[in-house]
Amino acid sequence: MKKLLIALVMMGAASTMNAQEVFNYLLDKSEKIVNNPKASDFDLKVNQFKVTALRYIPTTGIKMKGGVSTEFMDVQAYSMNAFILSYFKALQTTPEAGRKDCIMRYVKATRENPLYEDKDIENTEAFVNDPGGYTPFSINVNWENALAAIEGEKK
Repeated sequence: MKKLLIALVMMGAASTMNAQEVFNYLLDKSEKIVNNPKASDFDLKVNQFKVTALRYIPTTGIKMKGGVSTEFMDVQAYSMNAFILSYFKALQTTPEAGRKDCIMRYVKATRENPLYEDKDIENTEAFVNDPGGYTPFSINVNWENALAAIEGEKK
């Protein structure tokens, strides 16, 4: 519960920044946790996912589209953070018997909302296939659309 509260505070801080700062803030914060030798296994793995997914957005955007705007990266970063927070909140509030279905709803949302036409499934699905991971999501995700899909299910 403490980690969720910290994450909500961080998300609130990110929402008050200038648009150009969200992507860099979230990437920097996640990299610091990944590079912290005292980070818990949970924090390390979740933030490694965030770093990988965030770096994927501009790197693949340059390869496939010639680049992406700062505003686009910020919207994707903010939406990814909100998606992950929603995921962990849903897991905490879902009875154990329904957790597998809960996880699969979020995995499905990431798979059904690709950001790019990337054919490198082995790379983009690496976290989905990681049995020890806490974020079983594709990295090729339009996070804004995936978040909207999840939020649409809740209504």
